[in-house]
Amino acid sequence: MRPFGVILQFLYPCSSENLRLSSERNVLVTNSTSMVLRIKELEQQCRRLRQDLENVDLREKFGNSNGLAQAILTHRNGSKEQLCELQDAIRWTGALKAEQMELQQRQMAQRSGGPRKRSRIWALFAKLFTPKNHENGSAEPQDTVHSSVIYEARADGHTDSCIISPKTVGSESEPVLREPSQPE
Repeated sequence: MRPFGVILQFLYPCSSENLRLSSERNVLVTNSTSMVLRIKELEQQCRRLRQDLENVDLREKFGNSNGLAQAILTHRNGSKEQLCELQDAIRWTGALKAEQMELQQRQMAQRSGGPRKRSRIWALFAKLFTPKNHENGSAEPQDTVHSSVIYEARADGHTDSCIISPKTVGSESEPVLREPSQPE
């Protein structure tokens, strides 16, 4: 009986393994059949869509493209205008800030009481490097441009440029906008 017991010990794990594998096979077969059915449904849907597409008139396919292109161009042009406006605002702010800084520096120089008494050597060097109108002590306002901003706006292949220059520091008027000289 001993050999029969050995055979039973060998057959029992094999039969349990066989049952497990057969159940897995059944699951895989059902999955594969459901996948095949799904593939057939999708192929039919694809055929129907192709037929519908072939039946659609060309005007219906591409009829809205002109309106869409026009809307895109309008949006793009509006965005370019906004960009130019923002760039102008940044430049104006920079020019005004430079003007205010220069005004503050002049006010600080006036508050300090002008040039201090120096020795004769320092006075000689100061005369060498100061402009003529400061030597005489005249406080006449100068017509100088304190900052200028040059920019280029490129749109549709054309280059438009203009120069923005604020007036003298003491004036409270708006900066001047002038066209640049045309190259000949």
